[in-house]
Amino acid sequence: MTAIPSAASLGPHCAGSVCKTLENLERRHRGRPNETLRRQLTIAVNESPRSRELLVAEFGQTWDPAQLQEDFDVIGFRAPFVVVRRRSDHQLGSLCFQHHPRFYFAFVPD
Repeated sequence: MTAIPSAASLGPHCAGSVCKTLENLERRHRGRPNETLRRQLTIAVNESPRSRELLVAEFGQTWDPAQLQEDFDVIGFRAPFVVVRRRSDHQLGSLCFQHHPRFYFAFVPD
């Protein structure tokens, strides 16, 4: 299973609330299982879902479900993450997603 990305791994687009949540969770839960972090991040991502425009401004390229199917093969998911293989170059990686409206963002290659 792909590990939960760190705030640093999200790169220059990581300046918003999701990244701050990741940083806070990493600091508070060092040494704890990723499952605890993942559950808390799922809550944080979906408490105040953002518009596509805000996600693009914060993370860059953002996909709706149809666009995700065009660009990626989904390997598996565990909210708020989905493990994917990019169709263009077969690069394995992960994306974050919010439930409603459903958007995928913050691609991190493995």
